[in-house]
Amino acid sequence: MGGSCRHYNICTTQQGQFYLAEKHHFQTIPELINYHQHNAAGMVSRLKHIVSNRAQPPSTAGLGYGVWEIDPRDLTFIKELGSGQFGVVKYGKWQGQHDVAIKMIKEGSMSEDDFIEEAKIMMKLRNENLVQLYGVCTKQRPIYIVTEFLANGCLLTYLKEGLKQHPTSVQLLEMCKDVSEGMAYLESQQYIHRDLVRDKDLLLCSTKKSLNSSWG
Repeated sequence: MGGSCRHYNICTTQQGQFYLAEKHHFQTIPELINYHQHNAAGMVSRLKHIVSNRAQPPSTAGLGYGVWEIDPRDLTFIKELGSGQFGVVKYGKWQGQHDVAIKMIKEGSMSEDDFIEEAKIMMKLRNENLVQLYGVCTKQRPIYIVTEFLANGCLLTYLKEGLKQHPTSVQLLEMCKDVSEGMAYLESQQYIHRDLVRDKDLLLCSTKKSLNSSWG
């Protein structure tokens, strides 16, 4: 997309209101954004497009044997991220360019039929607040689950150990909003998350966005 990109600092008044233009104050950031999407109000132009430098993930699997089967030869394992009851999770590359998390399912840890059914469901779900399932490798043992890689890992661990300073109330609110929007999307698709209380089901990407995960 052509055009120029401009950055604006959101300021706060002594009363805790937010503003870009000094004459227009708002109680919340969403109210501020909504107003300036329709009114320039002293700025060069109104807010038009959200610009992101986050690499675009592959839109679907289907580059391997089948609709959601990934060829394991396209995977490069780089380092182990952790392990649990259902297997080991490793960070790697898919096709040499996409950062992915590869979960190697321990044999006998879950029913293969249940796994296939859950994979079919997960491949249908696409939302920016859910960890994206890219595909699976079921032609060999152990089975691999290939998902979006979240650079900052577990949200709870990040809040306890990864921050250099205490998060602001606005940052915490944004995290809550991300999780809530992910759950709202699941509900809109007539699914529910039955284990959201687990800290490992909430992950954080490199842009500090909270995503919901549910594998294993």
